[in-house]
Amino acid sequence: VRSLALALFAVGGALLALAAVLAVLLARSLTGPLRALTGKVERLRPEHWDLRPSVGSGDEVELLDRVVVDLAARLKVLYEHLEEEVRSRTDELAKQYALDRAVLQGIDAGVLSVDKEGMIRQANAAALRLTGAEGLVGRPVAEALDIRSHRQTSSGLHPVLQCLKSRKPVRSSHSMHAAILRADQALLPVTFTATPLLVGRILQGAILVFQDVTEERQVDYMKSEFISLASHQLRTPLSALRWYLELFSEEAEAMPDEKKEYLTEMRTSVERMVNLLNALLHSAKLEERGIEPEARTVDLSQVVRDMAVELRELSRAAGLRAEVSIPAKKLSLETDVTLLSIVLQNLVSNAVKYAPRGGKVELRLAAHGKGAEIRVTDTGIGIPAGEQERVFQKFFRAKNVRTLDTDGNGLGLHISLTIIEKLGGSLTFKSAEGKGATFVIRLPAHLKRKRRA
Repeated sequence: VRSLALALFAVGGALLALAAVLAVLLARSLTGPLRALTGKVERLRPEHWDLRPSVGSGDEVELLDRVVVDLAARLKVLYEHLEEEVRSRTDELAKQYALDRAVLQGIDAGVLSVDKEGMIRQANAAALRLTGAEGLVGRPVAEALDIRSHRQTSSGLHPVLQCLKSRKPVRSSHSMHAAILRADQALLPVTFTATPLLVGRILQGAILVFQDVTEERQVDYMKSEFISLASHQLRTPLSALRWYLELFSEEAEAMPDEKKEYLTEMRTSVERMVNLLNALLHSAKLEERGIEPEARTVDLSQVVRDMAVELRELSRAAGLRAEVSIPAKKLSLETDVTLLSIVLQNLVSNAVKYAPRGGKVELRLAAHGKGAEIRVTDTGIGIPAGEQERVFQKFFRAKNVRTLDTDGNGLGLHISLTIIEKLGGSLTFKSAEGKGATFVIRLPAHLKRKRRA
């Protein structure tokens, strides 16, 4: 029994060892192809796309090996195509960048790229030349580019920072007379436009474009000086002519009717000339900063009520219907009531003058934020769409207006815009030919005071 037990134990041990050896061999035969396949996949990368079938087990592993080889071949084709596409697009972008860079450096206007924090990131050669600075990149735009108005340091937000804050373009106006303080402390007359850079709704920064307008500004000043000088020189003979006409008027009763008509026409012509000269002098003084706003707190509601009285009288004489809207709550702000009254008179008289008999003129006052808004609306001849961009230019009169009224001088709206900008507000309009016009004045709650440079 003991011998049989030992024999069975020896046989069992031998069988167990044989089973272990067979298991190891079987496992190697099964996992070997998988390990080889794993190694090939791990080496799969650019310049190692070429794989060859290496499993011949005739089972699913061999099928998987063939799929991997086919996949590697397809990836090779796709990668080479993408690489060629990337190379082609890179070459195109490089050419476009070189072209844009050449254009940017070649234009005569200064161009600055600013990030959303207001730091200058790029500047073209013209920007460096116009500012006289050795370097602008990396500096805050408000510090590197001192933009002034009428030779005065602006107390408001820098135009570029204002553009970043509002996410809207900011442009210099004609009456602003913008200038940049160069590195040599000289003032360079410019016009500028700050435009926000938006990707979707995400603000990336802004682009500032400014251009030297020294010659244009000098011509403009010369025109204003000539107009002022000519107006002063013409006032003396016109005053004498008016005085002589007054003398003749005293004897008008004894004159024939025909001579009375001549005298009336002469008096009317002289009055027109005097009004034109006064408007020219007023415009010249405004442009030369001869008139500065006198800030004081006023009851704007009462100012508009006073103007409404004049509007009703003018409308009644012209056969028009006048509508006035003033809020019951007192609306006060800080402004120059004299200058504002000039603007309101211009807008109201224009509305009455160009509205047909039986039409309507509206004058409305309303609060607008912390400030106020005044609207003057008429049902008149309107402004042609093709001429609306020139409405506030000096001496401009639309074609349909020239045929209706030959006495205008084209200075009223120019003077009005200049005054409103001096008051820190805005003057805009909407109009359609034959359907009337609406002029909108928006005034801040406080008149901004500018300090001298």
